[in-house]
Amino acid sequence: MTAKRVFLLGLVFGCLLATSSRSATLRAMRLADLTHGADVIFVGTVVNSVSAWNAEHSRIYTRTTFQVEEYLKGHTGGTIVIETLGGMVRGVGMRAPGMPVFRVKDRHVLFVKTGRVTGTHRVLGWAQGNFRVYRDPHTGRDVVARDLSGLNLLGGPASKATQDLDEFRDTIYRLNGR
Repeated sequence: MTAKRVFLLGLVFGCLLATSSRSATLRAMRLADLTHGADVIFVGTVVNSVSAWNAEHSRIYTRTTFQVEEYLKGHTGGTIVIETLGGMVRGVGMRAPGMPVFRVKDRHVLFVKTGRVTGTHRVLGWAQGNFRVYRDPHTGRDVVARDLSGLNLLGGPASKATQDLDEFRDTIYRLNGR
């Protein structure tokens, strides 16, 4: 193994240890903040996820492709690729506390910001803009929930723990003036 590779592995391992018990501190975003701040809001299913080093080989990013079921704001086509910090490349992993992690076949409602220069799509407010959709075993209805672990939110409480997907969609439409 080259000295550069050993150094990079040590650096990544050190970053993992240093951040494993930490959380990211962000301003709390209410649903209205997310709705107004997002360029795109959609309901979609993860169909693919690929992690890679950045050009400087200093960070790992994951590009996750979603099959879009419905746009609630904006439009980018039948699929959209979301980039998040963190991932695993050839046995080397990097995790960013508070950054959403997606799994193939999972369904989500995402609030997305598009980079003005790069055109890269990112989740607004890190995990705050990621609502997982799942079937409630008691009611049989689709509900949304978000995992805010790894985030220290300043300035207010987070929204409801779970909410009916249809009600959530209607609230977003109302906040967006539809």
